[in-house]
Amino acid sequence: HDLVGRIVLHATAKGCELQGLSLDEFKGFSELIEPDVYEALGLSATLGSKSIIGGTSPSRVAEALAAARGRMG
Repeated sequence: HDLVGRIVLHATAKGCELQGLSLDEFKGFSELIEPDVYEALGLSATLGSKSIIGGTSPSRVAEALAAARGRMG
């Protein structure tokens, strides 16, 4: 949590989003960070990780739409 917070503060200070940081910048915080960090920061990964009820994952959104359509029809 601390590591992510420091990376976010760095990106904020630069005036960019996390995806705008170079791999070298990420590695300045931890050598464990690999190029797949950009996949984890992508919209699909972000939305898909929210799979709780009411979340933004595609499966949860589909469930909510089906439930709403059921109530309407």
